[in-house]
Amino acid sequence: MYQPRRVSDATATLEPEGNAAAFRSAPRRSIRTRSQLMRTRVAPAAVSVALLATSGAFALNLHAEQPSTAVPAPERDTDVISRDSLRIMETSAEVPNTDTTDATAGDGDAQGAEAFVAASWSSSFGAAAGTKYAQSTLTVRAQASKDAADLGTIKEGDKVSITDKVESGFRQIAYDGKVGYVSDAQLGASAPVKDTATPAAKTTTKAAATTTAAAATYDGSTEYTGKSVLGLKPRAMVVYNAVTAKWSFTSIGGYRASSLSNHQLGGAIDFMTYSDSAKGWEVANYITANADAFKVDHVIFEQKIWTPYKPYWRAMENRGSATANHMDHVHVSVKL
Repeated sequence: MYQPRRVSDATATLEPEGNAAAFRSAPRRSIRTRSQLMRTRVAPAAVSVALLATSGAFALNLHAEQPSTAVPAPERDTDVISRDSLRIMETSAEVPNTDTTDATAGDGDAQGAEAFVAASWSSSFGAAAGTKYAQSTLTVRAQASKDAADLGTIKEGDKVSITDKVESGFRQIAYDGKVGYVSDAQLGASAPVKDTATPAAKTTTKAAATTTAAAATYDGSTEYTGKSVLGLKPRAMVVYNAVTAKWSFTSIGGYRASSLSNHQLGGAIDFMTYSDSAKGWEVANYITANADAFKVDHVIFEQKIWTPYKPYWRAMENRGSATANHMDHVHVSVKL
């Protein structure tokens, strides 16, 4: 059977001319042509690069066509202050200087100043403390001072929304959408009892009170700089010294923190007369007869009240007990 021989075997048996020694030649390595090299190595690499470039461009195109959504900046949680409240607070000495005209201040400094001012305004509001009733016609002030701007008036018997903030004898209230201050001593837990006395009877009562104390006009000093007792302020000490110089008492009340009628400010005194009604009226009439010298704000005795702007005795609401109704003591409050 015919068996083809490999080229290497055939060349190995050839003997060159003129050379007696036989030799075996090594097989030659096959050489690829240029076209083969391009086909087997360069072409696949170029295809791969082209595919990568195409896929990258496609991805970039998708990203460019994807619609972008803007994320809004978060809102800052700041205090909401009405225009009317802002006007009131701008007149208050408690509001710090908000001048931001410094050209070197950055946005961060301006925001910090704004936050500080808002916090200061917030701290100037008291907590809601229910309602009370005006015991007389009251002037509403922009600040806790009788010299502050006049915001309006509240009629006698009107219900008033109050806060727990009391300053210099003035109670913070809500008034016509604004914050205001009124005399705390002229606010009561219930509406005042309407005075049904005739004008003639009022005149008689006033004349009787004046006549009773006519001979006991106070002519002493209206200033006091000595030692204070019972936590009383100098103006209250004038009344204390004048009354104790004429009458003796087993007990006298002065400062107490829980009170809302000038006791907490050292401007009120309770002269305890207990069951001695006659003595109590002597003291009460003596004080009202000298109200100008004593700078009296109001006097209360046996469920009746006297004030300089209504200089006659009138009934008060029932507060539930003898002491609360001032049946056993004369309460005197002075203006501070």
